[in-house]
Amino acid sequence: HNHYKKCLSTGGIPGRLTMTMHIIVADANVVEVVINPTLDTVTSEQLEQRIAEHNEDEHSHPDIRALALSSTRKDIIIPTTGWTESEEISALSIDVIVDGITENMFPMVTYNPEFDSIAAACKLNARAKTGSGYIRLFAETAPSQPIDAAVILLSPSASFSGDGSSLQPATKDRIGGVIIGDGVAVTAEGKISVATADISATDADADDIINSIFGN
Repeated sequence: HNHYKKCLSTGGIPGRLTMTMHIIVADANVVEVVINPTLDTVTSEQLEQRIAEHNEDEHSHPDIRALALSSTRKDIIIPTTGWTESEEISALSIDVIVDGITENMFPMVTYNPEFDSIAAACKLNARAKTGSGYIRLFAETAPSQPIDAAVILLSPSASFSGDGSSLQPATKDRIGGVIIGDGVAVTAEGKISVATADISATDADADDIINSIFGN
């Protein structure tokens, strides 16, 4: 109700808090109110310690840790010159030289917030493409001044290490890595196929099954 203000504490954690509640119900006989006065409190130091312990635990957030193991950060400068008409999309493009980049990596480009207006003005595209030793960026126009940026590179091969140390095995309830076994084929594009043989039952097989169940 608007006439009753919420209970607020302006002096840290109170030892006692008085709350007034006005509850209107149609049938009080079907309502049960249970109040548990037990409250466990911790100090900010204890909370920070538990968070630090959680972050240092090698078993916490295995999916995020696997992603971190398979990613690399590269700092780049997005220049104002060198932009040309792209042959891939209707925009300008530029190839920025970056050591260690390969064409099978997945890039994510970020930049400092102070360059937001510059990136917005040139309509810097969120799309990027990697090649051998470079990353290709796209924009409608060249930026008015150089943009300090960073590229996060995800390497699919790094997250699927041979010894399985950076990725947990997949289960029916968890996404993970698998090793292709016998009878399964994988193309260079990652498409999986399974060769199946003709296992249709013959008339004789059907007669044998019926006879084994119902007798002759």
